Amino acid sequence: MSIDSIARQIATVEREINSVERSIQTIDGNISRKSKDAHILLTKISREKDLKRVLNYQKDLNKKNEEINKLEKDKSNKSKILATKQKKKFDLQSKLNKEEQKERDKAKKEQNEILTLQQQITREMEKQKTQSLHSFDVLKPQPIEQTSYDVFVSHASEDKDEFVRDFVKCLQENGLNVWYDEFTLRVGDSLRRSIDNGLKSS
Repeated sequence: MSIDSIARQIATVEREINSVERSIQTIDGNISRKSKDAHILLTKISREKDLKRVLNYQKDLNKKNEEINKLEKDKSNKSKILATKQKKKFDLQSKLNKEEQKERDKAKKEQNEILTLQQQITREMEKQKTQSLHSFDVLKPQPIEQTSYDVFVSHASEDKDEFVRDFVKCLQENGLNVWYDEFTLRVGDSLRRSIDNGLKSS
């Protein structure tokens, strides 16, 4: 049963309770008036000397007492109805409280799930950011070591296989530190920067 449905039922029962309470108040007022009338009749009976009038007063008193008894019985029935309505209202209010608590628990659970998801997304974004920075560090050119060279070998590409490579090895075997692109350049190095550094340091 939904919260709105229970709330409507409670509102209906409250109207019924108010109606019964007004009925009981009306009955109480009638009982009070008729009890006063009965008391007046008793006073008249106690003071009256005429038998005929006493009998008439007694007849009126019996009628008043019957009316009062009927009102008391009606009040008793109304009071039972009122108690039933009040119990129904209490039960509905308890049910409403439970449903509202369920809604609060559900909302809290959803909030926790959203928070957990946000935290997972944040961690994943941080992870991807870290991986991206690492990839950038790997790809960016490495700084060229400031090495001193005895000889800087500059050559034409077509001479590399026939002459230059063997010439460089010969120089190295004789203890010379040679700048030679095939031996000196590494993956990621800037060719222009490496050449400038080799010329400067040889």
